[in-house]
Order: sequence, then structure tokens, then C-alpha cells
Amino acid sequence: MSNNKLSGSIPYGLGNMAQLLTLDLSNNNLSGSVPSDIVECHALTSINLSANSLAGAIPSSLGTSLRSLVALNLSHNLINGDIPSDLGNLTLLQELDLSSNGLEGEIPSSLADIEFLVFLNISFNDLEGSIPDGGVFDHVKAASFLGNPQLCGSILNKPCSEVSQHHSRTSILSKGAKIALIISGALVGVILILVLLIFLYKRKQQVIGASR
Repeated sequence: MSNNKLSGSIPYGLGNMAQLLTLDLSNNNLSGSVPSDIVECHALTSINLSANSLAGAIPSSLGTSLRSLVALNLSHNLINGDIPSDLGNLTLLQELDLSSNGLEGEIPSSLADIEFLVFLNISFNDLEGSIPDGGVFDHVKAASFLGNPQLCGSILNKPCSEVSQHHSRTSILSKGAKIALIISGALVGVILILVLLIFLYKRKQQVIGASR
């Protein structure tokens, strides 16, 4: 049912399709979250929900229930939260695309344990920390990690020490900017009060002079 104009959320009840092998709802206008009962489709080998407006977190139970999964594509959505470390239990997984979402946190090292994983794309998220070693991380290209400014590692030619120092400097500058704004606001407030008092004083003097 890909490449249509389907809208709304993915209906609960997919879990009743116990023999479903492939689920492709990509390139639609679907919203809501990835339905939790999808993990009941134990025979699934491929899930493609890309290019929609799905939000929320990736169900961690995907990694413990869908052991036959070969391909998982959740790219180009609004999915947030961490990448579940349980995805490392998908021992038959060959393709994993989580790019162009709002995923945060570190890349779980468990992904390096997936023996058959040959394609990985987690670019354009908000991931941070060092890129793990081993497994798929030893042969994927740097393009798989682009758009994550806080990621570091040899594959990006970006030592993690530099990222840490930059993050520290950014935090210090951010705190300094906040303090400067607070002080500036306080000074403006004091000046306004003084101007108001001077105005009231002069007005009072004018009233007194007129009464005489």
C-alpha cells in the first residue's frame, strides 16, 4: 500500500496478521506512532514505513519479537527517542534505515553484533557520542552518519576529544549569554524605573508651581 494518499494513524490490529511477511506503507501521509502490536507479526521479514509523519519512539520490543526481520526502514519521519539497543537481537537483519528523524542519544554498540547487517543509514538525526567499532561500522561510509553534529569517530575524521571540547565551549558560551541577558534586562528595568520616577517628580513640581 505504498505511494498512496493514506492518512491518519496505522490502525491497531496488525498483530492479528500472524503470517504477514512484508509490510510496506511508505510514501503516504500517515501520522501517529509505530503501532506496538506490530511485534505480534512474528513472521515479518520486511517493514517499510518511510516517508510519512510518524512520531514517538521506536518500540524496543521490535528487537525481541521480530527475529525474522531482514529489512527495517523508518526513515523520513518524525520519530524521536533513543535507538533501542534491543535491535541488536535482530540477528538476521541486513538493512536498517533510520535516517532523517529526530533520534537522540548514542548509537547502541549492539548493532555491531548483527552479523548480516550490511546497510546502515542513521544520518540526519540528533545522535551524539562515538561511533562504535566492529561489525557493520567497519565498512559503512561516512554518509551514513552525516547530519549528526555531535557524533565523532575515525570514520568522520572527527576525534571525539574535539567534539567534547566544542560541546564544553558551546555550553560555557550559552551560559554566558544567558547571564548577559539577565543583567541587561535588569539594567533596562532599573533605567525605566528611574525615568518614570524623574517624570513623576517633574510632573509633581509642575502641579505645585501651577497651584501657587
